[in-house]
Amino acid sequence: MSDPDASLWRVLTATTTTVPRPPGFVDQDGAQQEEARFCRHGGLQGKRCDESDPDALETEIYAQARRGLRALSGAAVLVLLTIVVVNALAKDALGWNLGAADTATARLRQVALLVLSALMFAFTLRKDGCPRTVARLGHGYQLLGAFIISLSVYGTGRALPPTDWISWLGVWIVVFPLVTPACPRIVLGLSLGCAGMAPLVLIGSGLLRGTGFPAPELLFQATTPYFACVGLAVVPALILQRISRSLSEQRHALEDLGTYELVEPLGRGGMGEVWRAEHRLLKRPAAIKVIRPQRMEGSTPAERENLVARFEREATTTASLRSPHTIDLYDFGVTEDRAFYYVMELLEGVDLEQLIRAIGPLPPARAVFLLRQVCASLAEAHARGMVHRDLKPANIMVCRMGLQTDFIKVLDFGLVRAVEDAKERERVDLTGADAIVGTPAFMAPEQAQGGEVTARSDVYALGCVAYWLVTGELVFEQTKALAMILDHVKTEPTPPSKRLERLLPPDLEDLILQCLAKEPADRPASAQELIHRLEALELGESWTAEQSDAWWAEFLPPGGTVPADPSAERDAARVSTLLMGA
Repeated sequence: MSDPDASLWRVLTATTTTVPRPPGFVDQDGAQQEEARFCRHGGLQGKRCDESDPDALETEIYAQARRGLRALSGAAVLVLLTIVVVNALAKDALGWNLGAADTATARLRQVALLVLSALMFAFTLRKDGCPRTVARLGHGYQLLGAFIISLSVYGTGRALPPTDWISWLGVWIVVFPLVTPACPRIVLGLSLGCAGMAPLVLIGSGLLRGTGFPAPELLFQATTPYFACVGLAVVPALILQRISRSLSEQRHALEDLGTYELVEPLGRGGMGEVWRAEHRLLKRPAAIKVIRPQRMEGSTPAERENLVARFEREATTTASLRSPHTIDLYDFGVTEDRAFYYVMELLEGVDLEQLIRAIGPLPPARAVFLLRQVCASLAEAHARGMVHRDLKPANIMVCRMGLQTDFIKVLDFGLVRAVEDAKERERVDLTGADAIVGTPAFMAPEQAQGGEVTARSDVYALGCVAYWLVTGELVFEQTKALAMILDHVKTEPTPPSKRLERLLPPDLEDLILQCLAKEPADRPASAQELIHRLEALELGESWTAEQSDAWWAEFLPPGGTVPADPSAERDAARVSTLLMGA
C-alpha cells in the first residue's frame, strides 16, 4: 500500500473505531476514547443509567439524596472514629475498664460500620457519579448499617429493657428515607428489611450460642418498636414522591417554549427532536427543534459540548442567511430545564430522500429545476465564505409555499464553517481534533481524507444529490460506511445513464460527472457557477409551474403524504444505513 493510501486508511479506520456518534457522522479518532458516558441524571459512569423505570424520581431528588447521604455517612464516620479513638485512649492511657463497650467484638462492629460509612462517603464525593446510582448504593448502606447496629444491640441474645426499647436502629430506619429518597414501595421494603434485622440477630445469636430459639415475648419486644418506625419512614417517602411528581409536571409544562406551544412531535434525529408548534398570540404554525438534556445521555463531555456548539452554530448561521431557499429561523433560546431550542418555519412537503424512495427517479427537467434552487441557497453561503459540509437529500425539502409548488428549502446548517476563518482552521472542527464529519454517501474525497473543505466540496455533494435524483440510486453501492468513503476517494462513478439503462441528456450527465470529479479543481468552483451551468443545459424538455401544480394536486395535496410507489420499491434498510439523517 502506498504512503497516501496508508495515510487514508489510518484516517478512515480511526473514524470507524470511534465510539457511537449521532447518525450521519463519520467522526474523530476513537481509539483512545474509553471515556465514561453521561447518564440521564447528569453523572458519568461506564454503564448507562437510562433504563425505563416507573418508580424513578426526578434528577433533582436524587441529587438531594447524594447530598444527604454525604452528610449522614460523614457524620457517622466522625462519630464512630471518635468512639474508637476515645475507647482506645480510655483503656490504654487511663486504664479504664469499659466493659462490654470495649470487647474485641464491639470494636470489630464499630470498625466495620466506620469502614462502610467511609466508603459511602467516598462514593458521594465523586462528582462524576450518577446520583441515582449513589442513591441505590445508599439503600445497601442502609441495610448493612442496620445489620451492624442490630449486632451491637442484640448480639448478646437479649432484648432491651422495657424502658429502652428504641435503639439507634429505630433512628436509622426513620432517618434514611429523609436523605435517600425512593418510591414508597422501595422505602417500605427497605424499612421492613432494617426492622427485620433485630429478630434476625436475636434468632441467630440464640442458635449460635446454643440457647435455642428466643421466646415469643422477646421477639415481640425486639420487633414491635421498629415496625412502628417503618410506618413513620414511609410518610416522608410519600411526600417526596408527591414533590417529584410536581417537578415532573413543571418539567412537562416547560414544553411550552416561550411564546410557542408544542403541538405534536414531527421526528427525531442526532441533533434532537422536531415538534410542530404554534405561536400563542399570532397562531402562526412553526417547527421547533429541541435538544433536551436527556438527549445527551450516552455522550462524553467533549461530545456534549460539541453537540451544543453545533446546535448554536446551526441557529446563528441559518438566521444570518437570507436566501428564500434557506429555511427561515424565527427564534432561538434555552429553557429553564436547559433544553436548547430554535423556532423555524413549518414546511409542507417532503425531503428529497423520501421523495425518491417513494416515486423513483425524476425527469431530468424537474431534477434540474430543483437543483437550481438548492444552488441558490448554497450560493449565498459560498459568497459569504461558508461551506455546508453535510448536503444530502434528507437535508433538502421540496415544499408547497403558498401557491408555489416544488419550492426548495435547504436545512441543517449545523456543520457549516467559514472557509477563511483562520482561528477555526487552527482549532480544526468543533467535532474534535482531526475529526471528519459529514455523511459517507455524499462526502467529497478531500473531506473524507480530512483535507481542506471548500465550496467545491459542497459541489461534489450536489453532484451526489443530482445522481440520486436522476437515477434513484447512490453514486456508489456499498453497505459499509468505510467502503463507501473509499469509493468516493478512489473509484470513478458509473455514468447515470448506465444505471438507468436509458439515455440522459448528455450535457446533464457530463455536468453531474464533472461535479463528482475526484480533484476539486476539476469541479465547478461554486454553487453560483453551477447555477449558470444548469441554466445553459439543453434538455429538450422543461418543467413548468403547471406541471408542478398538477403533480402536487395528484400526489401530495394539502395535508397529504407522499405515496409509496411499488414499482420504485428499494432496499430501504440499505439506503437508510447510507443516507444517515442528522
